[in-house]
Amino acid sequence: MFALLGEGDQALREFAELQQSYADLEEYKKSMQEDHDKADKKLASNMDTIHKLNHDKERKDKEINDLKDAARVIIDMVQPPHPDVFESRFVVEQLRLVPGWLKKAPNR
Repeated sequence: MFALLGEGDQALREFAELQQSYADLEEYKKSMQEDHDKADKKLASNMDTIHKLNHDKERKDKEINDLKDAARVIIDMVQPPHPDVFESRFVVEQLRLVPGWLKKAPNR
């Protein structure tokens, strides 16, 4: 009979330990879900930032290309291109030469 009481006590202790383990796992699950939700919000925020930066980059790229096109017009007006000559300098380098070209140009 005492053996049965001992086994019953052991079973109750094991049951209590299982309940505590289950409660711990539920708390861990809740913590992981909160971390997951925070990570989702951070990811959404980062994606929004990337989208805004990409939009800004596209706008800046368009502005740079427009400036290059305008600079080429000025360069071609001051120093018309020669048919068989390839200009290897960047547009900015050529644009920096325009004041010197204008100084050397004959007065009209």
